[in-house]
Amino acid sequence: MKGQTPHDILPNEHHDEVARQEFVTSFKVHVLTDLGPGNKRAFENRGAPAFQKTHGHQPKSARDVARVMHKDPFWQTWSSLNRSGQELMWEGLGERTGRQLDDLTDRARNAAARKNKKGSLRLDPTLKVPRYNSEIHIHCQPGGYHAELAEDDVSAGALYDVGAYQYGMGGQGPMTDDVGVTVGAYFRRTLPAFAPARILDLGCGVGHQTLGLAEAFPESEIHGCDLGAGMLRYAHARAESVGQAVHFSQQNAEKTDYPDESFDLVTSMILFHETSHKAIPSIINECYRLLKPGGYMVHGDVPEFNKYWPEPYDQFQRDWTTHFNAEPFRSKMRDMDMAGLAKKAGFNAKSITEDLVPSLFGEAGYARTSLYGNTHAYGMKWWVLVAQK
Repeated sequence: MKGQTPHDILPNEHHDEVARQEFVTSFKVHVLTDLGPGNKRAFENRGAPAFQKTHGHQPKSARDVARVMHKDPFWQTWSSLNRSGQELMWEGLGERTGRQLDDLTDRARNAAARKNKKGSLRLDPTLKVPRYNSEIHIHCQPGGYHAELAEDDVSAGALYDVGAYQYGMGGQGPMTDDVGVTVGAYFRRTLPAFAPARILDLGCGVGHQTLGLAEAFPESEIHGCDLGAGMLRYAHARAESVGQAVHFSQQNAEKTDYPDESFDLVTSMILFHETSHKAIPSIINECYRLLKPGGYMVHGDVPEFNKYWPEPYDQFQRDWTTHFNAEPFRSKMRDMDMAGLAKKAGFNAKSITEDLVPSLFGEAGYARTSLYGNTHAYGMKWWVLVAQK
């Protein structure tokens, strides 16, 4: 992997930790790339014939495929190895961040206390984190995105920063900002005359994609909100470290305290597949409320939607993360009509666009191994939804 860009709050790593994560990466690549295609062969040679014999027809849905594949010894072994790779990754990264957590916390405090800050941080200790976030440890990240282990804790943010880079095997670039950079460049290319004065990034996490957007819109005032206080403390220190002015606030994207019509551009990046499908319509409605007339909503996410993956086997394989990687909302999202939700929220129907946009880092030669045993069928593309108020 190409190295992660250093910054003032990035957890450092010693030789043994580097070696351990290189092993984990090699292990995951082997499981995904070398062993992964065996699942399709197991389905074609054993699973599909068994289903045909029992039901008199070929599998018609992901659930049909699961009925035979969940019993297949090769798939069971592969699935166990894949989950073990994820757990090994978090175990190693947890030790790396945990041994220096006090120091990281002090660095974040110092960043927040500086008099010459470019951005700002606003936390709300009374905010009630919805159950769909507080009870789920997405991607199996220990403690989830909301962990609070001590006063002024940054553990969730530190673990997410190194974990997102490692999980993506470096494929999202040294700043893990491929979605934000790609979507920002796409938006600038398709609407070159649009110059948003104020931008809000919903579900910003540690600001990976928020800073990517800031690259595309250097003249804009950038805001980011998220549920996790630890994520935001880390995000603020990280942004200050790299000289980016971002105003972070702890809020629920379903209902924020920003005034009506206070932003020119409202975005989310890889938020939808990690949040409740019941929350998504509320988030889209909130985007509409927050936008000035003529402003745009832009969402970027993985191209998971079943309309892009019509084959039952492909849908089944993509369900692995739903059931075994603590991403329970992913399958539900894939059947949702996002353009329809935008129209229902009041967005201009003629302006609503869905697109698959090539990853800029993918085009630049950054390697990414697919969870499904090969390169992404869409050549490493991100799904984008654009709508104008």
